[in-house]
Amino acid sequence: GTSSNTEFQNFFTGMATGRVKILCLHGMGKNGAWLEQQLKMLPAAFSDKVEPFFVDAPFPISGAKDALQWYKRIPTAGGNFGIDGHEKSIDLIKDFTQANGPFDAILGFSQGGSMASVVLGLSRKNPEKWNHGRPFKFGVFLASGLFPDPSYREALGHAKEVPTFHCLSEKDTYLPEGKSTMALFSHTKANWHAHGHEIPTGDILFSQELVRFISVHC
Repeated sequence: GTSSNTEFQNFFTGMATGRVKILCLHGMGKNGAWLEQQLKMLPAAFSDKVEPFFVDAPFPISGAKDALQWYKRIPTAGGNFGIDGHEKSIDLIKDFTQANGPFDAILGFSQGGSMASVVLGLSRKNPEKWNHGRPFKFGVFLASGLFPDPSYREALGHAKEVPTFHCLSEKDTYLPEGKSTMALFSHTKANWHAHGHEIPTGDILFSQELVRFISVHC
């Protein structure tokens, strides 16, 4: 209703002038243009204040048009998975932050969320190589996957104190990964919805809580 929309707009009261630059990473099987269209469906209070930048993952998925991925999962013994290609993706994102940053924050959906967690960790560990030496102020994780390479656990620890927003759903088959990603961080805000493995663009509570989180941390 009108009162909710007015309240939603008021969440930005007192927010710093200028748009918040957010680096946005799509999920597996998607691309930057898809994520851009998703975020355009959020209320105007979000788009008026956020300047999103979209990066395309470097690896196409065979047989699927415009479907990209940040890394490939490789089956290993015992039913586990290794990954391949993640180092190229990390370098691509790092170069993007240097060429187009500095960014205020990072956002990731699904596999892009797993990459966002690693970017937060590596950029805190070696800040001079990332984002013009400026740390990301917060992270947004939408139906996030969990980065599957345990050798990055130490790097992920460097991001523990970064404030993070986590969009989760009990109907998401990847919920355990989303919860495990949230457990990497100490200062978290969880938003729960009933829409499964997606960005709940039509859920006003999600939009309100996301906007409120951004206004507090930027």
